Amino acid sequence: MSLRRYSLFSSLFIVVLLAGCSRQEADWGKAQRADTIAAYQQYLDDYPQGLHGKDAQARVSALVDEREWQRAIRLNTPEAYQVYLGGHPDGAHAADARARISDFVLAHTPTGAEETDESEVPPLPPPPLEAEPAPAELVPPAAVTTPAPGVQRGPSGTLAALAGTAGNYRIQLGAFSGGESVARRVWSTLKTKHAATLGSLTPRVESIKRNGVTLWRLQAGPLDLAQARAACAKLKAAGDACAVVSP
Repeated sequence: MSLRRYSLFSSLFIVVLLAGCSRQEADWGKAQRADTIAAYQQYLDDYPQGLHGKDAQARVSALVDEREWQRAIRLNTPEAYQVYLGGHPDGAHAADARARISDFVLAHTPTGAEETDESEVPPLPPPPLEAEPAPAELVPPAAVTTPAPGVQRGPSGTLAALAGTAGNYRIQLGAFSGGESVARRVWSTLKTKHAATLGSLTPRVESIKRNGVTLWRLQAGPLDLAQARAACAKLKAAGDACAVVSP
């Protein structure tokens, strides 16, 4: 092959290569402008080893995640959120999905609870004085030297637990539509029923809104992760609802 022919073939190869790159960049730009699963998938089909393959795959995953989350929100059922988590356990909305499932599972109001007179609901114990040790019967043997955390009123008027030294996890015991008084009543009942498990814990009640409905979450702590799981296992074995709440 003469030098002239070699130069001609080399030039043609470069022209074809540049044309291919230019077309790929144009198609990538088109996919980005469309920003749809179909558009990115078309790019991946056309250029399996394309320069933007990883970016296209990442965007497809993000769009699928968002599509499945919007579907779960529209259905707004525990099953729909479970389906989302099944496909996206570490998805962008995984934490929110788990919280909504927890609220669905634990949302219940005891019979007649909404008609309960506020004066009939036993109040939660006041916070201990700073220098006063916690009552002995509320302190488990392994934590005798640690005063039991108290209960204080938060800015919103709900009950808030003071931070303890046992850990930053809590257990959720219910989410009620009957108001804070219902949550306090349930806490009193559960604490009596599960004195060994709940007796040393501090209750916390906070309000949330789900689809325009206010629910009152009843949580207790503080615990470390192992303690929270063990407490929930005991409560569930006795037929009561319980879910571990991360810090």
